[in-house]
Amino acid sequence: MLLHADSMIRSATVAVLLGCAVAATAQADPKQLAAMAEQRTVALLARHGAPDARDEDGTTMLFRAAERGDIFQVTAMLRASAGPSVTVRRWPRDGWSPLMVAAAGGHLEVVRQLLAAGAPVDQRNARGRTALMFAAFYGRFTVVSALLRAGADPDARDALELTPRLLATVSADESTLAILPPTDPQAAEEADPGPR
Repeated sequence: MLLHADSMIRSATVAVLLGCAVAATAQADPKQLAAMAEQRTVALLARHGAPDARDEDGTTMLFRAAERGDIFQVTAMLRASAGPSVTVRRWPRDGWSPLMVAAAGGHLEVVRQLLAAGAPVDQRNARGRTALMFAAFYGRFTVVSALLRAGADPDARDALELTPRLLATVSADESTLAILPPTDPQAAEEADPGPR
């Protein structure tokens, strides 16, 4: 399925770019052309029943849009039935969801949209990390707040027994630290926080 999906994405992209080229004028804005191409690619993927198709890197369009904080493409992909909990191999031996990457990037509107679409707030990667843990690590206060309001577990522990609060000490963002519950001091001494 991966090879077929790659081929489908490439074919759709070529068709879209050719269509955009026909519509382009000498004064066309390259950003507008890129947006048109993405919208048409999303429509083609949806029409062919492949909104979660993966590219050659094993990444979905929804994940890439969430990573960029592109609320318009995230919304379009979700409307095309892209799975908000489909994971991709971000680094060796773990898997990130679109919610995790949006949380890490501080993309609040994307986080809200993914949660509204049913993304599991406490979904874990292979190392046991959640979106809240990534947001805390990078000091994304507004995202941490939104995830807590959505029911994220502030006491969750990853495979190394790290909590969101312990991870937040890396960014030293006082606002983020203030809204997360205290962590057991003995666990804090034994832990080595860092993105995994």
